[in-house]
Amino acid sequence: TALTTAGTEITADIWFNAYGVTPNTAYLGGGDRHLEVTPELRLPGSRNVFAIGDITAIPELKMARLAQFHAEVAAANITALIEGRDELTRYEPTPDAIVLPLGPAGGVSYAPEAGVLGADVTADIKGGLYLDMYLQLLGAEAVR
Repeated sequence: TALTTAGTEITADIWFNAYGVTPNTAYLGGGDRHLEVTPELRLPGSRNVFAIGDITAIPELKMARLAQFHAEVAAANITALIEGRDELTRYEPTPDAIVLPLGPAGGVSYAPEAGVLGADVTADIKGGLYLDMYLQLLGAEAVR
């Protein structure tokens, strides 16, 4: 059971806390527990320590899709350092956008460059929850 700020009581069989992000980094001693990173996703003052994903203090939404973008930049920069290159890739924070599927044929999306997108477009983008993309990325096959 949960109590809303308006005083309404809501009872549910299952409750998912799906809001807010507090990284489990208290042991690092930071204020809001997020880590400051350079544009190359390194910890300030460090040549070869990188941070990606929700743990970073990058001013953008904390989403798996963006963590994937962080990983691509960090991997490129680690490769550059191994190869002795000084020129590193800089990460550019991504404008807020969301794709919210509701089943395989519904939902709503928003992107600053496109505005609000309806169910058909949302289903085309994420109706399969990116399953095919992740199967390909992991070199795996679906078990059906």
